[in-house]
Amino acid sequence: LSDRSDASREAPLRGDLLAARRSVREVERLADLAAASDPELPALALVDGTFLLWGLAREEITAPVKRYLLDEGMIPALGRLQALARERTVLPAGYISRPDRSEVVHSLRLAVCPLPRVDCRACPRLPDDTRPCDAVGVASDRQLFSHVLAPGQRSAVFLRRPTPGSIEAQYYGEHRPAAFYLRTPPDGADEIACVEMPLWLAQDDQKVALLHALLL
Repeated sequence: LSDRSDASREAPLRGDLLAARRSVREVERLADLAAASDPELPALALVDGTFLLWGLAREEITAPVKRYLLDEGMIPALGRLQALARERTVLPAGYISRPDRSEVVHSLRLAVCPLPRVDCRACPRLPDDTRPCDAVGVASDRQLFSHVLAPGQRSAVFLRRPTPGSIEAQYYGEHRPAAFYLRTPPDGADEIACVEMPLWLAQDDQKVALLHALLL
């Protein structure tokens, strides 16, 4: 990828950049397929993984490369899916098998913290040297929802508050991913999955319910 403002600068397509370019092309192709689908039928537009290009957060990746992959790639592709969704039932989502996340669990830990303002450096450990927040009892969201959800059920929809200045906050806007956790039926993978969807889809309860049904 070359810098259009300086022909001497270029970034080799490998590692995080290669993964990001592949993700962009997948979502562009997904929009093509959704546009070609039967407008009379609901279309589940699914990618394997997330729409967020996390790998572009590295400091050494230049702003022109980020603009190329995000402003000229991923965001317009998501915008095409959004425009299609206004005309017909198109449901874009990212399916993440066996997610290694703890965002909901961390929220529970915050809720049980006895400090008036959370400061882990000042943790009032218990006599047995455990932390008060260890009462949550699980370390990951996957563990939590394996106890909470019955086969076929999903969680509520969660929206992460992005860190100021992050890729998510700077570029994604109404395409920011919201997510629910899904326990798949036992006659299939029987797993806890994380299902991401753009914020604009997550704000429509009927479409979220339809997304859940089509995934099952």
